[in-house]
Amino acid sequence: MDENARERYGQRYETWRHLDGLRYQTIQVSLGVFGLAAAFLQADIAVPHSWLMMVTSVIILAQWKLLTKLNDAIVANGIALNQFASEIGDNLVPDVSNRAKSFFYWLEVAFLVIGISLLLIGSIVFFWA
Repeated sequence: MDENARERYGQRYETWRHLDGLRYQTIQVSLGVFGLAAAFLQADIAVPHSWLMMVTSVIILAQWKLLTKLNDAIVANGIALNQFASEIGDNLVPDVSNRAKSFFYWLEVAFLVIGISLLLIGSIVFFWA
């Protein structure tokens, strides 16, 4: 066993925890965006609904891209974490190489579908209303 293996393992574990925390913060921000969009839709203001849908879709698509990058980083970090864990004898680190098993992968898909749907619906309402 390398003398720095524990330190590298600790650094990779801290990186994983940091990236995992960012994933949850992305969900919290998206809930805030949906809440604000719903509040604006219910309010009597002069903002057209089509514009609100398109702006919300751009924000959701940006969050989708962020979540995709975070999930890719977690998978790459998880592979390295498993390697360093095996060096020090820790065999309890979960395998994260299959992204489709993750809840966050399906959340990515949902963000993409919602973002594109809102963009299309907002465009249709804007141009044909």
